[in-house]
Amino acid sequence: MNTVYGSVLMISDGIEILIGLTLLLSTTLTGPKLNQTTTRAEESITERCG
Repeated sequence: MNTVYGSVLMISDGIEILIGLTLLLSTTLTGPKLNQTTTRAEESITERCG
């Protein structure tokens, strides 16, 4: 029981870390930075295709 409880705690900690990272990424990407990345992606795509 002890090892199962410990592994569950580790998994929940990992999930919390993942949620924090995704929140951090989403807040970083939203706004002007998101627009910059999308325009850069579009430019690279047009360069490859054209």
